[in-house]
Amino acid sequence: MQLRSAARAALLLAALLGLTATLPAQTVGTGNDRTDEYGVPTTGGQEKPGLQAIALRLGLYQKDDPGPAGNPFLDESLTVIEPIMIVDWGLDERSALSFTFSYDRVSSASIERLNEYPGSQQSGASGDNYFGLSTAYRYHWDERTRVGGHIDVSTEYDYTSLGAGADIAWASRDGNLNQSLALTGYFDTVEVIRYDGSNEGNETRDSLAATYRGDRILDPRSHLQWGSTLSLQNGFLSTAYNGVFIEDPGGVNPPVEVAEVLPDSRVRLSVFGSYRRWIREGGAAEFATRFYNDDWGITGISLEPRWYQRIGDDLLLRFRYRFYDQSGSDYSGRFTAEQEYMTQDSDLAEFSSHTVGMRVIGYRKGQQGWDAGVDYVMRSDDLDHLMASFGYTWTF
Repeated sequence: MQLRSAARAALLLAALLGLTATLPAQTVGTGNDRTDEYGVPTTGGQEKPGLQAIALRLGLYQKDDPGPAGNPFLDESLTVIEPIMIVDWGLDERSALSFTFSYDRVSSASIERLNEYPGSQQSGASGDNYFGLSTAYRYHWDERTRVGGHIDVSTEYDYTSLGAGADIAWASRDGNLNQSLALTGYFDTVEVIRYDGSNEGNETRDSLAATYRGDRILDPRSHLQWGSTLSLQNGFLSTAYNGVFIEDPGGVNPPVEVAEVLPDSRVRLSVFGSYRRWIREGGAAEFATRFYNDDWGITGISLEPRWYQRIGDDLLLRFRYRFYDQSGSDYSGRFTAEQEYMTQDSDLAEFSSHTVGMRVIGYRKGQQGWDAGVDYVMRSDDLDHLMASFGYTWTF
């Protein structure tokens, strides 16, 4: 489940960021801080009672495995098609609800392999179907303070997930400093269907996270953002259908496949920030970075320059390049004997990547109405992948 979950998380994050960017100034849409056309958050404000916005998005994630790339023993190709809809409804001038509906159609080599075994209880002929629903509430305490919460539920053939969270955002008196704190928890039930189709019953997985974000307008030309996320996980953290191949040291006998085994706890910390500077009329440059570390031995860092360019009153272009480098997990590698913990998940191994991307945001009568974006990721292990999405928002 690690591979599919990582792909879904990346695609959903990109989709929600795009949807937030298309919502008008008077709405929030995803329950997060409101943003201007450059993605700068603002806190506080006033809701419009009744239907405020409907946002639709279609996303695509495609990872190709050309053969010996990544894990040399498995085909890691993967395709995710994801439509999302957000409905934003103002209850009164201070509060509002938003509803996020998502569906994923996932096709991967691992799912096709499970279909060979009746015990896998696969729900589709060659793919996995994921359904998600999230309800978020927000309340503007005053012009400088907003509180909110959300409840999430999602399901696919081998797991169900229930989640909840709360957040608070506050602004300085002059509005130049915005800060927020969010707490979330997800409680999953995983049906352990192994690589050979055997079913070992249900296990649980609990995930808790705390995120702090801040942004400050430094001067009329400059803007700074920063933040950090600490997450804790406990329970069944292995990917049930992932296998590990034990190789014969002498190279005489073929590798023997056994189940992936990972620790039942994980602590993860990320620290991130960005600096944006107005350069010329309609143009701004930004540099973003992120540092990641966990107690499985993975350390990662990303460096990302971006350029924003206005074209008239109707279009905003964003170009970006991202370099990412991570060390491998302490439990990742090739094995000639069984170990206490073992994985051959390529996303937990050592690799680096280069991403190039572009997003176009279109405006309708002064409000953001649509956007489209594409990112292409080139990885050192040759597991390159593509993410693309298109969204449109109706405001009322």
